[in-house]
Amino acid sequence: MSYWQKGKILQNGQYTIEKFLGEGGFGVTYLARDSGGRQVAIKTSNSQVQLQLNFQQLQQYFMDEAKRLKQLEHCPYVVNCYDLIQEGQLCCLVMEYIDGESLASLVRREGSLQESDALDYIRQIGQALTVAHSQGLLHRDVKPENIILRKDKAEVVLIDFGISREFTFNVRQTHTQFLTDGFAPIEQYGRKQKRGDYTDVYALAATLYVLLTGYVQKGMTVSNHLPTATDRYYDLRHSKSDPLIRPQKINGKISNRVNQAIIQGMALEPQDRPQSVKQWLALLHSPNPGMSGAPTRAIPGLKPLSKIIPTNAFTRILSNRSFNPWVIGGIVLPLILLYIYAPYLPSYHKSSPVAPVEIDYGTLEKLLSSEKFSEADEETLRIMLLLTYRQKKGWLDAKDVRKFPCFELSYIERLWSQYSDQRFGFSVQKQIWIELGGELGVHDQDLAEHFSATVGWSSGNNQPQNIINELSVPSGYFPFKVSNRIWEFGAPYLGERLGACEVP
Repeated sequence: MSYWQKGKILQNGQYTIEKFLGEGGFGVTYLARDSGGRQVAIKTSNSQVQLQLNFQQLQQYFMDEAKRLKQLEHCPYVVNCYDLIQEGQLCCLVMEYIDGESLASLVRREGSLQESDALDYIRQIGQALTVAHSQGLLHRDVKPENIILRKDKAEVVLIDFGISREFTFNVRQTHTQFLTDGFAPIEQYGRKQKRGDYTDVYALAATLYVLLTGYVQKGMTVSNHLPTATDRYYDLRHSKSDPLIRPQKINGKISNRVNQAIIQGMALEPQDRPQSVKQWLALLHSPNPGMSGAPTRAIPGLKPLSKIIPTNAFTRILSNRSFNPWVIGGIVLPLILLYIYAPYLPSYHKSSPVAPVEIDYGTLEKLLSSEKFSEADEETLRIMLLLTYRQKKGWLDAKDVRKFPCFELSYIERLWSQYSDQRFGFSVQKQIWIELGGELGVHDQDLAEHFSATVGWSSGNNQPQNIINELSVPSGYFPFKVSNRIWEFGAPYLGERLGACEVP
């Protein structure tokens, strides 16, 4: 079927086609003018879709796209939808015409962008996605080709909601497998996978990657540097090597902060990415005292650490001369067995979706910026217990640490490092453990005692030292309580997790 030609009249003169604009996997778009003289873009099914046996079913995509765009019509960074019309057998979407060029075209023409310009565009699209996600919509095809830069204006617009879908956070749903290699995360390659805001986070981070690294000429074609998520999965599984090149290695002008944010946003496993666009955008900023840029992940019913588990609970039991060890054993043993076998009980797994855990990092940032390190130490433990659902137990084991969310660990580490001038934090402790001859992920009791003495956690009687001046303690002293509440000893396991999460 041929394309519409210039001068074709639609809807009894309401619209007149002026020229062909472009074609995608589903649709073809034309520039037209309405009866009032306003320029509009009209999108309809392309010739390939019209030849499909399920053509009528595919028409539904245009009706769905119109509905979704109407939900987002108040967002300045999403293309406006004016009308949905029927022209013969074709559904047509009448949209705002954006005079400009795609970011893909811009990068191919000018090369990689300045970091400040790229970040400005990404923040605008991040706002558009945040609005979409608040309406229960995933875009599922964020890429430079679907972002239009307005002419003579530093404003971008997100287009092509044709394959966007409604979603429920972290619930398995059946979605069509339309995607763009390199920008689509691993969960989009399965028809029935859990999806969430983090699905678009991957594509947004990949888009920033391309804006800052440009395209490369491969024979007669121009391509980006991105491997597919499936290639990354198989390479990591078989060769333990990720084919995703760190963007800073391609463009040395990329800042460490942005380089790390891109890598975290493109984490292969969904749980290792920031769980919302807002959280990922926060990584693009350096933390500032009193600013609300820190990701907010607030959990209702937070309790002070002292109410989670009293530190002297066992001391009180053991100091009670009348306690019966057989009674204590009879209580403790069933509890241990219940802890071990609880995950295998039928009632343990709940069928209802679990909402994302949210924490307000503002308190931790405020304490650190005020150099109240002991209070920040307690706040850090509280956050980590909540994120691992260990607030009632009051301690972590090596398995909890090895599964700790990479984004959260990275953000906590960045705050500690930033506000202590790199004197405190898990990375400092990791380096000390290695310098003392320790192996990451392996507990060594003698070395643990040496480590404790080195960072000032213990004196000659193996008891924590009283802190008179928090700034006078040795480098690596804080965070203390997290490591102290990890079964066996925290430093080697936290250091191991930092490496797995690629946190410097």
